[in-house]
Parts: sequence; structure tokens; C-alpha cells
Amino acid sequence: MTVDRVNEIYLKLKSCSVSDRIEKLHINPKRAEIIVGGVYLLKKILERYGIPKIVVSEGDNLLGYVKKKVYGESYEN
Repeated sequence: MTVDRVNEIYLKLKSCSVSDRIEKLHINPKRAEIIVGGVYLLKKILERYGIPKIVVSEGDNLLGYVKKKVYGESYEN
């Protein structure tokens, strides 16, 4: 995911109400209030350190570990 895409997501989330985030974007109610702050923080870290893109996954750390073992160090989705 590029920095530009992170920024697009931030602007979209910021413009929605909490209820819209839950109903229209299908964001977990427990996360709907805090997700804007989290995406903003990610956006600022990427900008500050000049990181052009990140790899995101719906899997957990164990899945990442298994993929690394199976596919090696350079595995990316």
C-alpha cells in the first residue's frame, strides 16, 4: 500500500461519522472510533521517515512467520 493510498483511506475515514464507519464501511464497532487516529499516525510515520509503501495483511503474525519459512525472506503479497 502506498503512502498516497494510506492518505486516501485517512481522508475517507475522517469524513465519515462513526455510525457510517460501522454500517457502510463494515468496520468493527470497537475500532470505529479510534481507526482515524491510527491511520493518521501511520500516515505521519510513513511521511516522516520517507517510507514509500508498506505491506498490509489480514493475517496474523503466525501466518507471516509460516509464509516466511515457506517462501523465504523475500516473500511479499
